[in-house]
Amino acid sequence: MMLTTGSEQHRVRAIGRGVLCFGILSYTGAVSVGVYWRGTTTVLLMAIALGLCLPWLFAHRYPLRSFAVMSAAGTVQLIEGFGPIPANLMLLAGVYAVAAHAPRRAALLCAAAVVAGAVIAAIRWGETFAASAVPLSAIGTTTVAVWLWGTHTALRRVHDETLRTRADQLEREQDHLAQIAAAEERARIARDLHDVISHSLAGILTMSEGTLRSSPELAEEHKNSLRMINTHCRDSLSEFRKLLKLLRDEPADMTRTSPVVSNLEFLVESAASDTVATDLTVEGRHCELPPTVQEAVYRIVQESLTNVRKHAGTSVTKVTASVDVTAENVKVEVSDDGDGSAAEVGAAECTTDGFGLLGMRERVDSLRGTLFAGSPPDGGFVVRATIPLSSDDRSSNNRYVRTRNN
Repeated sequence: MMLTTGSEQHRVRAIGRGVLCFGILSYTGAVSVGVYWRGTTTVLLMAIALGLCLPWLFAHRYPLRSFAVMSAAGTVQLIEGFGPIPANLMLLAGVYAVAAHAPRRAALLCAAAVVAGAVIAAIRWGETFAASAVPLSAIGTTTVAVWLWGTHTALRRVHDETLRTRADQLEREQDHLAQIAAAEERARIARDLHDVISHSLAGILTMSEGTLRSSPELAEEHKNSLRMINTHCRDSLSEFRKLLKLLRDEPADMTRTSPVVSNLEFLVESAASDTVATDLTVEGRHCELPPTVQEAVYRIVQESLTNVRKHAGTSVTKVTASVDVTAENVKVEVSDDGDGSAAEVGAAECTTDGFGLLGMRERVDSLRGTLFAGSPPDGGFVVRATIPLSSDDRSSNNRYVRTRNN
């Protein structure tokens, strides 16, 4: 079964109306006028035929006006005393158009007008009642059938419009229900995250602050470590609250600010310790990068530093991070001088339940970039990411260097 679009259906109907109109006019000219010229009679008869046929081309848009023009042409035909012509059939087509596109009462009046015109024509043409009974019955029956056909078309159109309206309403309701379900799921996730992570971070913060207050005899390096724990916990809690608001669709979610490249200095500095030195180099005009790219750069460095703390052990003495912004791309590299043990852990994360490197890879892939994480030939562990810039995101090649050593 071939399905057609609305425009194709309108085009086919317009062609059908034109063919019907042209066919009736041609038949009227051939049968009623003939091939011989009869002066003004020929002109008037063809004008009546045009008045009966041409309005049909616009009857679907202006049914009552079109039928009025047809009726006027038929009235002129009766007044001038012309007999029936093939173009009179277009009056039935006019009744159909009125029944299909106009109010029902108007359609009934038009159908009655056609029947009344047929009766008047029979009287005008001098037919006896007995001789006119059969033609008048046929005309009346045909008119009623055409009116019923047009009424059925109107009812079917209303039914189709009702079905479309209901389908649109159901689609909107389904979208609304899906949004409600998604909001409820986000709220559930937010509750679970709050109950697990937020409480755990708050507990760590409380214990570290309590240890600082209750143990003044601690060595200064231990106090610095506890203060660093406090700072990280507070920052994590602050960012975590913003994420929870984002999940709950609260108005405050629009105020959430993403980390930028300029925040890397504090991030890398906080990763340093007495046994591990950190170094950060940023080249290029990073301030002109789009927020999504800046956040991706920050998260890559953050996760790489986390992997060093978690998996590299005591073999690491230095961690180097670099960000290079050019007109074509952004290159990020984080490396350490350890024994490469983080490489095995990183490979395991990609195949088991770890999400660190997997999250980095997904973030870089979403920006159409590339990521490498592994152990180079000279040892250690390195994470390299290249993020391409679109033409709108590219900055100029003016470069500056800012280095942070710890």
